[in-house]
Amino acid sequence: MSNTLKKVSSIGLSVTTAVWLSGAAMVLPVASAATVEELQAQINSLLAQIQTLQQQLAAAQGQSSTSVPTITRDLTAGSKGDDVKALQNYLISANKGSAAAALAKVGATGYFGSLTKAALAEYQKAVGISPASGYFGPKTRAYLSSLAVAPTTPTTPTTPTTPTTPTATTTPTAQITTPGVEAVISAEWAPSPANNVSLKVGESDVAVVGVRVKSKQGDALVKRVTLKFGTPNVFTKIFDKLASMMAQPN
Repeated sequence: MSNTLKKVSSIGLSVTTAVWLSGAAMVLPVASAATVEELQAQINSLLAQIQTLQQQLAAAQGQSSTSVPTITRDLTAGSKGDDVKALQNYLISANKGSAAAALAKVGATGYFGSLTKAALAEYQKAVGISPASGYFGPKTRAYLSSLAVAPTTPTTPTTPTTPTTPTATTTPTAQITTPGVEAVISAEWAPSPANNVSLKVGESDVAVVGVRVKSKQGDALVKRVTLKFGTPNVFTKIFDKLASMMAQPN
C-alpha cells in the first residue's frame, strides 16, 4: 500500500510539471478510493492524461513524440508483443480522432484489443488505406515504411562551364638583340637544303639550290633573298637544259 501511495505522489509531481509546460488545464481526480484497484485505476487515468498533454505539447512544437514503428508481421485482435506496443504508441501519437484518444486513456499495453483495432481503423481511414478494417497487414505496413524513409535533399545542379576557345599560336617574330650595331652579311652556296638534285617531269616545289647566309658583328633581319645567276655555271646549265627540254614538242 505504501508503494502505491509513493507512486501516486510521483505521478502527481509529473502531472504538475506537464501542466506547467503546456499551459493546459487538467482535472485531477480526488484520491478518495479505498481499494488498491481503484487507486490503480486513478493512476492509469493520470498516466493517460500526462501522455495526452505530452502529445499536445509535441504537436504544438511541430514534432512527433513517437517515431514511425518498424513492424515486420501482421497484427490483429489478440496479438501481443513489443511491436503491438509500438503500434499503439504510434496511433496515440498520431491522434487521428476519438478512438486514438480512447486508446491513450489506457495507454500502450502490448495487447491488440478492441481499442487498438478501433484506433487503427480510424488511422487507416484518415490516411486513405482501404479497407479501413483495423487489421495491420501489408498495406498498412507498406504505408508506414514509406513514412519511415527519410527524404533526400536534392542536390543543386552545377552550372556547366563554357569551354574556352583555344588561342591561336602565334609565330614568334625575329628580334634584333644588338640594336645600333652594323652587321656584315655574307652569302654562299650550301649543300643544304639541296645538292645534286634529280628532277622528274611534272615535279614542282622541289629544292634545287642551297644558300647559306651569315651575319657578322651584329644581328640582321633578312626578309628576302634574290638569287641572280649572271655567269655560266653548273646551275645555269641545269636551268638551260630544263628549259630546252620543256620547249621540245612531244
